[in-house]
Amino acid sequence: MKNINDNKRREIIGIVLILMSFLLLIGFYSNTDAFLLVVIRNLVKDGIGVGGYVLPFLIGFLGVSLISQKKISKLNKKFYGLVCFVVTIYFIISLITLDKYNERNYLLSIQSIINTNSFFHGGILGLTIMRLMESVIGFLGSLIALIAINIISLILVLDKSLYDIASGTKKKVNDISSKTKSKKDIKSSKTNEIISIDKKKKSNASIVKFLSKSLSIEEPKEINNNDEIIDDIVEDKKDELDEFKNEEQSSFEFENIDKNSIKIESEKNENYETLNQEQGSYEDVDINIDYLEDTENNISQEVDDELKIKKDLLQKTLDNFKVKATIKNVEKGPAVTRYEVEPDKGVKVSKILNLSDDIALALATSGIRIEAPIPGKSLVGIEVPNDVVSTIKLKEIIQSDEFNSSKLKISIGLGKDISGKSIVADLATMPHLLIAGATGSGKSVCINTILVSILYKYLPDQVKIILIDPKVVELNVYNGIPHLLIPVVTDPKKASNALNWAIMEMTKRYNKFAEKGVRNIDSYNELFNKKQIDEKIPYIVIVIDELADLMMVCHNEVEDSIARLAQMARAAGMHLIIATQRPSVDVITGVIKANIPSRISFSVSSSIDSRTILDQSGAEKLLGRGDMLFYPMGYLKPQRVQGAFISEFEVEKFVNEIKTKYRSKIEYSEEIIEHINNNASVKSDGMDFGGDELIEEAIKIIFEYNNTSTSLIQRKLKIGYNRAASIVEELEKRGIIGTRGSSNKREILVDKDDIF
Repeated sequence: MKNINDNKRREIIGIVLILMSFLLLIGFYSNTDAFLLVVIRNLVKDGIGVGGYVLPFLIGFLGVSLISQKKISKLNKKFYGLVCFVVTIYFIISLITLDKYNERNYLLSIQSIINTNSFFHGGILGLTIMRLMESVIGFLGSLIALIAINIISLILVLDKSLYDIASGTKKKVNDISSKTKSKKDIKSSKTNEIISIDKKKKSNASIVKFLSKSLSIEEPKEINNNDEIIDDIVEDKKDELDEFKNEEQSSFEFENIDKNSIKIESEKNENYETLNQEQGSYEDVDINIDYLEDTENNISQEVDDELKIKKDLLQKTLDNFKVKATIKNVEKGPAVTRYEVEPDKGVKVSKILNLSDDIALALATSGIRIEAPIPGKSLVGIEVPNDVVSTIKLKEIIQSDEFNSSKLKISIGLGKDISGKSIVADLATMPHLLIAGATGSGKSVCINTILVSILYKYLPDQVKIILIDPKVVELNVYNGIPHLLIPVVTDPKKASNALNWAIMEMTKRYNKFAEKGVRNIDSYNELFNKKQIDEKIPYIVIVIDELADLMMVCHNEVEDSIARLAQMARAAGMHLIIATQRPSVDVITGVIKANIPSRISFSVSSSIDSRTILDQSGAEKLLGRGDMLFYPMGYLKPQRVQGAFISEFEVEKFVNEIKTKYRSKIEYSEEIIEHINNNASVKSDGMDFGGDELIEEAIKIIFEYNNTSTSLIQRKLKIGYNRAASIVEELEKRGIIGTRGSSNKREILVDKDDIF
């Protein structure tokens, strides 16, 4: 009954405040002669002067807040900044008009305010405070202090630093002036052309022909059109796969890209040069992200009351099970709320850990996760899912101070932790990242947030990207951006060759480091600042969206390439991001796990999958929809993070923005494309290894061990007996090995040089 009465009391007070605001509005903004309204108008005029024009709106806002059950204390800093901004303006007006009404006698000053009909003053309130302030720090000191407070409030309202406001204003002015100048230049050029034509006295037909030729602007050709209908996309993919299968073609093409659209280097030799980018080849551009969605604020009185109720229930549950502990703090995150519990002396942490199911039953929820202890605190964290999950938008992360002011080498925005802090990680220190989770848990969205973070912050000559997408449709939208070394690789066999190129590039970089006597990419690029080298080397980020598909097609090659890159590529400035929705041991092998220490796990179906990814359980209790456990290298425990969200529409808009800004800078590396193509056609020069995909590996094993047994092939290739037996029979049909002899052994009939 008490809660009901409190709600009614708030509504009654809110209605009264709204009524008062309407009366004040009528009294101030009309010439009514109603006695009550005239009295109210005079009281407000004499009391606060010019502040009376804002007072009705403030009272009305308070009334609406009470009716909607919102607490003023829960309002964001922008509201407080706006109130502070208005109040300081009021006091500045009071200070400026102080001399007009300020008499030696305080009572005479009040009398002069009452006698005036003007509202342009601070009233008795402003007069009193400004007289006191002026007597302490003087007129000039008071004015400077008020202006400083006003600027601080403006920063809170705009949520930007003073430097950002000034630089943004400067950019707008420069843009307007440059646009005006360009329009004048175009207009003058057109005028000059017309005048020159008139002087030559050509016919009307020739004039029209000349103008159409000289004034027509040729649109730059699109490398990849992402706005086609589904049928056209299917046809393009079919043509693309046909091109990949053509082993005799001398140039390597992706998605019908014209060979002339690829920039060809003037000289090539057998040992291709290390990838370099000329410093200054790309200018820093302003990427517009206004079209990205903002994060909604879901804080309300009901949510606050719900937290109190759950806190009391949790405390009662602990008391019922004879666990002496006190809830010290409550941290409300976007998806979960963490109740920080302090056990009494002598209480074992295991007693709280064993109450996970009982706490879930008492709170009528699921997915309770207990963290004992909380890193950096002598408390136990009980994480309870929120009834309403707040979606964190990527725009908020990339506009945060943590992202923009970070000095990290490769900053990637991930989301927010339980305390509401933006999580920004450095890919260069990870140095490689494994992302895994069940279908629909947020893995693909996480990859998009990472890619958009990199594209937003870094120029194409700072970070280059290779995208491998066996699923064909996930990363196709990024085709045509200047950060890509090659178009998105969709054929798993070509993906293996791309990884092989990355190993060769890594080796070339290490040779360059050795020549200059440096140990890593940062030390090498530092030589550019000292003018000891001509070019910088960009970072390279290799993203594999679905590892399981690659492992099914070419298991050994992919595993070996990933292992070698993960072991050595960090110092060369090359970093892997590998994602899979099948976190099983045959996909995330021990070799891969041992060399990729940083991991992100989304929701999985079982604790076994969680252990496969994180080497510990916990991911099976995640909620999905971006709820993740972030476990970078160097952390003792995984950190729970609510991943940032960006929709497919926003990704497409962002990529189009990138293409527009760098329209004339898009180019792919033909050296890499030719290397991948030539490497893919090597097999066609020797024996045809058609049939089973593992036949080539089986032949290598036979020559290496000089043994043709089925069990050897089964063991080395990690396949079933039936498949190994089929491979042996196929080798016998091809005349590579003979039939079983008297000793039950098969003889190798060909030499290794005849095959390879």
